[in-house]
Order: sequence, then structure tokens, then C-alpha cells
Amino acid sequence: MTEKKIEPDTNKAPIMKWVFEELALGKFNTEQVWRQAVRKGLKCSKNNFWLAIRNPVYCGQIFIPEFEEEKAQRVKGLHEPIVSPSTFNLVQDMISGRKRNPYQKPKIVSGDNLPLRGFLRCTKCDRMLSGSASKGRSSYYYYYHCSSSCGVRFKADDVNEKFERQLNMLVPRPGRMKIYSDLVLSSYKEQTKIREKERRGLVDELDKINERLRNARIKLVDGLIATEDFEHVKSHCTKRIEELEIKLNDFSDDQAEIGAYLRRILTGLEHLSKLYKSGTLEEKKADNWFDLPRKFNV
Repeated sequence: MTEKKIEPDTNKAPIMKWVFEELALGKFNTEQVWRQAVRKGLKCSKNNFWLAIRNPVYCGQIFIPEFEEEKAQRVKGLHEPIVSPSTFNLVQDMISGRKRNPYQKPKIVSGDNLPLRGFLRCTKCDRMLSGSASKGRSSYYYYYHCSSSCGVRFKADDVNEKFERQLNMLVPRPGRMKIYSDLVLSSYKEQTKIREKERRGLVDELDKINERLRNARIKLVDGLIATEDFEHVKSHCTKRIEELEIKLNDFSDDQAEIGAYLRRILTGLEHLSKLYKSGTLEEKKADNWFDLPRKFNV
């Protein structure tokens, strides 16, 4: 009989990983994230999407329903998670309303001609500028303007062009990317010394508990302890092992992903202007530029 295994779909897994990270940020609601995921290639109805983001299988756990006297519980699976348990649990809190969304207002949706609407401040009253179109004889003309009586008004084409020139000024000079990368990694290692020490402590404790469990099994086989005593030791050790492995998963995620995140962010910075011009309206307003280089193959 062939043993069944849970293996990630190579096409779906990266998109679902992005989904959980985006939901954890709280900047878009569930339906907006679903629509963006579909555009990325996810084939999933809205109802199935809602069920999917509730499924703990994505954080390496399996839900065991209540049976007879056994309570329902989540147990660690044998498969590889695509998100950490902490990210998964944060998303559950966000979508259930147990955790307050850190963003007071939803992102402002505007036309492609007004991508900066809601991001510019009035030079007179400091209010956030709005934007609208005025109909001319043969076409529409777009403006960023203040909603108060101060009368501030700018041509959208001029503002958009100046903004793109500012983006070009942020692109590092050739050879600077290696320097930035080395500085960030050096700073990261320095700041994570305490976390590494904590991780090492968890590994040591995990080794000791596994050793204790192995010794208990040997004693059971040799008839040195009773079955009930062994089951008690096994239950205690298994519970603690699961707790430690969940904590270690968070550490391993940090260590494994920092290099990938850094490369994607720096690649996005290197091609910032191109990514902005080629992006959709939602992508232009997004903070997660590190996802864009993969889409545009830069």
C-alpha cells in the first residue's frame, strides 16, 4: 500500500504564500487579495479561496476533527509548510476581526491617469489631494486638486512625470547593490545574535527531550518501566516537541528567507522606474515591490 503524502503544488504554492503574506499586512480585504491572486494565476472560486485561507495545512499542520471523547485539534503534519504558523495565525485573527487592522482607511482606488491620488498633500492646507477629470472639447484632462477652498490644483500629467523622474533618482548607481547587500546582511546578523542564541537554546532543549524519549523506549523494551509510565513520558515529550518545533519553524523561516527577500527587494530597487511604469494601478500603490521583479522578469 502506497503511503499518501501532502506535497505543495509548484504553481499554486508561491501564490498562496503571497496570499498569506498580503492578508497579514491587512492593506487589502480578502476579496481584493483573491482577485489579485486570480490575476497571478490562482484557479480558485471565491468560496473555495475563503476555505483555503482557513486551512492550517499551509502552515504545516492538519486539523483533526472531534471524535468521541477526543477534542478537535491541530497537529503537526509531515509535509513542508509554505508559511509559518505565526503568519497563518495572524491571518486568522485579521480575517475574523480578532486583530484590529493597522490601516485606518482602505487604499484609495483611482483611474490610471491619477495613480497618486490619495498620496499627495496640499501645499497650502496639508490636506490629502484628490483628483478628477475635466472634459475638454475633444478629450478629458486630469488634475490633482484639493477638496478645500484653498484652490490648489496641478495637472496630473506634469505631476506623474515629475514623480517618475524622482523614482529614477532613487535607482542606485552601478556597483552600489553589492555594498547595500553586504551592509544589510551584516546589520541583520548583528541584530539577530540574541535570536540565534534563543534558537540554539530551543535546539538544545529539543535534543534533550528526544534523547529522553529514546531512553524511555529502551527502558520499556528492557522491562525497566511500566507501559503506563512510558505513555506518560511519551505524552509529555511529544507535546513539548511540537511546541518547540513550531517555535523553531519561525526561526528557520527568518534565516532562510532573508537572503531571498533582500535579492528581490534590491532587484526591484534597481529597476524601480520600469516596474512602476509597467505595473497595474494596484501594483503602483503597493508596498511589496519585492514581488514585482518576478512578474516582469527583470
